[in-house]
Amino acid sequence: MRPVGGKYLILLVEDSIEEIYLVRALLERGGPYQVTTSQDGDMAARLMEKKAFDLVITDLNLPGKDGYVLIREVRAAHPTLPILATTGYTASHYIEHAYRAGANHVLSKPLDRDELLQRVAEMCTPKATPAAPPSAVLAIGALPGDVEGGCGGTLLGFRERGDGVFVLPFSALTGDGGPGAEAEHKAAELMGARIIITGTSVTHAENPSEHQMLLERIIRELKPHTVFIPSLADNNPQRREAHRIARTTVGSVDTVLAYETASASDEFRPTRFVDIAPMLARKLEVLTAFRDHARPDLQAKYVEAAAMHGGRRLGFGQAEAFEVLREKGKDIP
Repeated sequence: MRPVGGKYLILLVEDSIEEIYLVRALLERGGPYQVTTSQDGDMAARLMEKKAFDLVITDLNLPGKDGYVLIREVRAAHPTLPILATTGYTASHYIEHAYRAGANHVLSKPLDRDELLQRVAEMCTPKATPAAPPSAVLAIGALPGDVEGGCGGTLLGFRERGDGVFVLPFSALTGDGGPGAEAEHKAAELMGARIIITGTSVTHAENPSEHQMLLERIIRELKPHTVFIPSLADNNPQRREAHRIARTTVGSVDTVLAYETASASDEFRPTRFVDIAPMLARKLEVLTAFRDHARPDLQAKYVEAAAMHGGRRLGFGQAEAFEVLREKGKDIP
């Protein structure tokens, strides 16, 4: 329902008077919006105490309370109020800090008129109460094919039950144009999953913390109930590093399972075995996406043998094996 008077009430916090005039004119001419302005964070906080708004748009660099402080205070007082941050900064950590503070979206300056109006419309328009969205499952890999080989059958089982499956390969080989990109996209298509491409490996990133911030954002947005990561008991340094990055970001996830790869060491100690017999044929089909990668562990005979080996714990069935690292929101020693 639209507010009384037929207009959405927007608080615009911006220290540049030219930017205020521009953005207010764009909004009030472009939609059913009434814009209240403030040139500093302190005044904006006082306005928030006196008036109910439908949206807050704030710059990050402000006199008085800066944008990050203002966002945190607004979010604490109004948990569901949409907040749109704007910034002229281009470094990724500024944007990540805005999301961490509680912004729903961040737009870079100079603002594009159409993008601004579209985003404001999306954030202001009340949405009908939808059916509960599909639960999400996230699987993290270090090398192309890790996820599909290590837990592909289990992921297919989640898809059968209606969960959304997301695959995040931390590998430069899967970046745009990388030799693993086509295979990962094909495998995701065959599995009915969505793939999230980073384009850099965990051991060769210019700033490894960027992977951690990216993963924090992904988990915050997807809210997965289960995350799959490579086991730390692995002789490959990229897989161990992917494990370490993931472990620092999964504190809000109910279940975290570590899967086995071909380079897993004897320290891999699985305690959960998931029956994948109904999914094995489809898992093998998914792995055909990697047939040109010369990975013996992704070939049908190896995968079938590994499934039989894991299946011994299920009465000689076919299974994928996992270390349980977190269960029901609690870490497992």
